[in-house]
Amino acid sequence: MTARSVAGAVLGALEVVVLERGDDGRLTLATDPQEWFHKLCPAFAKSEESPFSSMPFLGNFLVDAERFWRESGTGQMESGPWIETDEEGREWPLEATALCLDDRSVLLIRHLGSTYDDTRSVLQRAREFNLDNEVLEALVQARTATIREREEEIVLRLATAAEFRDRETGAHVRRIGILSTRLAEAVGSDRGLLSDLPLAAAMHDIGKIGIPDEVLLKPGALTPDERAVMQRHTTIGAEILEGSAAPVLRLAREIALNHHEKWDGSGYPNGRSGADIPLSARMVAVVDCYDALVTARVYRPAMTTKEALIWLVSHRGKHYDREILDVFLTIEPEARALYRELR
Repeated sequence: MTARSVAGAVLGALEVVVLERGDDGRLTLATDPQEWFHKLCPAFAKSEESPFSSMPFLGNFLVDAERFWRESGTGQMESGPWIETDEEGREWPLEATALCLDDRSVLLIRHLGSTYDDTRSVLQRAREFNLDNEVLEALVQARTATIREREEEIVLRLATAAEFRDRETGAHVRRIGILSTRLAEAVGSDRGLLSDLPLAAAMHDIGKIGIPDEVLLKPGALTPDERAVMQRHTTIGAEILEGSAAPVLRLAREIALNHHEKWDGSGYPNGRSGADIPLSARMVAVVDCYDALVTARVYRPAMTTKEALIWLVSHRGKHYDREILDVFLTIEPEARALYRELR
């Protein structure tokens, strides 16, 4: 057996047909044709002008192959697998490779046979697995969203219950949550804080639920003893929220305990000062004070927006973090719009 016949036998066993491109651009068989090639390219045996008219994908690949043969001179270009159907309706998985061998231009067409079927089976199983994962992920996300909605409802109802005793409304709770989060965005807070702050800030006064009515609802000024009782709402709130593994409740505890601390250390309950006061509480302190000033309370009428801003600025660096207050002033027009909507 000659080397050529050995090569032909090997290519035949691999179900590969080799064609060589002549100087005139025509392709001629360099190996014996195989059954599958005759079924798919009957025109080729008849030497017709467009021998691959029955194989449109291969015809398109040859357009790119011609450019490759003319311009490259070395290497190879592959088509990737595709399916052709013969006149009897049988499918043949194929793959083509254009080669430059020295000064020769060669086209290999391979019947993929069971190799393609195995690969397709593996890919199909992988695709089904991915789809299963996508469905599972969608279910998890939907379930998580439902749980989050229920948590929000519980938190807002609980926070509103505390405010209701103070003759406030759910609008106050929502305003504090929304404005604190908007301020946190403007300050450049991280995503985790922005996610939990709307609920956590809404619980800032949850401890009021433990303050006696005669103090909480007193229309006039509080005595020193009554003021001490009122100030306990910070520690009561912290006790209510103590010990939770939920990040939003840990943040809520931090705010409830510290939102009446002041930058100069004159606040309560622990006399913290400066950066020792958690950032979350420093932001809520500004928003909560603004809200208290521009809304009517049992012990005084509401201030005008101008009066409230003058009061806040006069306490810049004393009660409030200078930088936080300055950022709040830039978004205060948004606050006014929110108050028109939620009053």
